[in-house]
Amino acid sequence: MKKFRLYCMICLMAICLCGCGSKTDTDDMASDDALLEQGSTPVYESTISPNEEYVQDEADKVFYTVQIYQGQDNKIVVSADSNSAFFEDMQYEVAHNGAISESDVTVTWTTLMGSTEYTEENQLAVADIALYADGEVFSERKINFFNGGIDIVTDTINQTAQETIE
Repeated sequence: MKKFRLYCMICLMAICLCGCGSKTDTDDMASDDALLEQGSTPVYESTISPNEEYVQDEADKVFYTVQIYQGQDNKIVVSADSNSAFFEDMQYEVAHNGAISESDVTVTWTTLMGSTEYTEENQLAVADIALYADGEVFSERKINFFNGGIDIVTDTINQTAQETIE
């Protein structure tokens, strides 16, 4: 019975937190506009609202945005932000030896399980960003906008388990 109750709590928390997120940690990521330099040119932007079909109040809509810029030295900066309280804006840079255009970028939005098909319970939460040169991928990264929600669920599970043990 306790396992069933714990399972129900996990499911409830996941449903409540759909559309929330946090940054993905990697070594060369930075926050704010630290990597953007003067003269950077916007190359690509993709914005989604994973919950807009499911909320009744405009104020409850969550937005995820990926922007890609290129500097004069061909350095590429990928920036991700969201209006979610659980996502901290982040950026990372990719060294490159030539200019890229919008056609050299793909951003595929998926659920946490990697599907492009989503539901209210399984919303889009991951941006798979691929950069191409001469038709070949030279950089591919995934940004998980839901890590913060997962952290909260994990903390709740740990707290519940600890209370059960005591």
